[in-house]
Amino acid sequence: MAYVKNAIYLPLDRLLERNGYRLNAQKSTKIWKVYGNSNEKLLVRQNANFQWFYFNCDNKADSGNIINF
Repeated sequence: MAYVKNAIYLPLDRLLERNGYRLNAQKSTKIWKVYGNSNEKLLVRQNANFQWFYFNCDNKADSGNIINF
């Protein structure tokens, strides 16, 4: 796998939307965006360094950045 140095800065929220995930605006907060599809629910945020991270609510072991996704 080729490593892209700045990949962690890519907009993970847009990637999710293009892959069938839908934003749940009612459950999202200023810090966490809630995305879901028919199989799982993800919490997504951008930290102070503008790096994107996600957390899978249905699988505690599935979390990380865009590279892990």
